[in-house]
Amino acid sequence: PPDPGAGAQALTLTVFTGLRGYLPAPAGTLTRDAVTPEFTAGWLVQGAARRGDQIVLTRSTPDVLPQEAAPGPALRWLPDALDAALQPLAAEIVGDAQTAAEKADAIEAHLQTQHTYSLTSDLRGDAHPLVVLVSEQRSAYCVYFASAMAAMLRTQSVEARMVGGFVALERSPLTGRTTIRKRDAH
Repeated sequence: PPDPGAGAQALTLTVFTGLRGYLPAPAGTLTRDAVTPEFTAGWLVQGAARRGDQIVLTRSTPDVLPQEAAPGPALRWLPDALDAALQPLAAEIVGDAQTAAEKADAIEAHLQTQHTYSLTSDLRGDAHPLVVLVSEQRSAYCVYFASAMAAMLRTQSVEARMVGGFVALERSPLTGRTTIRKRDAH
C-alpha cells in the first residue's frame, strides 16, 4: 500500500452485485471503510460486499489516476443508429424495471440465460455486431457481453461504461509475486 502521509482522498462505491471475496480497488488504495485491507493481487482488496453496500476507499492523493469526467450525458451517449437498434431490444429485456440496478440485473440475467459463452464468436450480419449479438442470441465472450450490457443500459437512460482489466490470483510460492497470464484478462 502507498504511504498514507502523502495526502488522502475518499472514494465511495455502491455495489450493484455481491462481491465474493475481492474488490477491484483503484491505484493508491490505503483503506477500505477505515480499515487497512489485505491486498491480494494488483488492485484486489480482500473482503466481501453485499448488493447495495456502500464502500468507502481512502486512497493516496499522489497515486490517484487523472480525474475522469463526472457521470452525465457522456455516459448515456450512443451513435444514433446503434441507439435506435438496441433501444427496443433493451426495453423488452428490462420490462418494468425502474432503477438502474433493476435494469442492470435484468440485462445481466438475459445475457447469462439466453446466450452462450464462447472464446470464439462470429457477429457478422446486416446490423451492428452488438445488435447481432443480442437480437440473434449469438455466442460470444466477456468483452462483447460487457459492451452489449453497457450499450443497452445507455439506451435505458442509465449511465454506463465498460471496464476491462485482469483478475490475477495466482502467486508464485517461490517469489511471492503475482503471475498474470492472458487467461486472467476480463
